[in-house]
Amino acid sequence: MAAANPRTIVVVNAGSPVEMPWADDVAAVLLTWFPGQAAGAALADVLRGVREPGGRLPTTWPKRTEDAPVLT
Repeated sequence: MAAANPRTIVVVNAGSPVEMPWADDVAAVLLTWFPGQAAGAALADVLRGVREPGGRLPTTWPKRTEDAPVLT
C-alpha cells in the first residue's frame, strides 16, 4: 500500500505494543489504543484534520523486537 501511495497513514488498533518494522515506509502511524464506542467518528475527525489526537503514549512502541531491551 505504501509503495502505491507515499501518503499512507496506518491506523494501529492494539492494546499493547506491536512491532512496526514498516513504520519508516508510511507517512504516519496513528495508534488508537482503546478507542471506545465513538472510535469511527473520532478517527474520521483526526484523519480529516478536524481534531488533533491529543493523547500521548504512556509506553514505548518498538519498530522491531530487537528495539525492546526487555526482550533481548
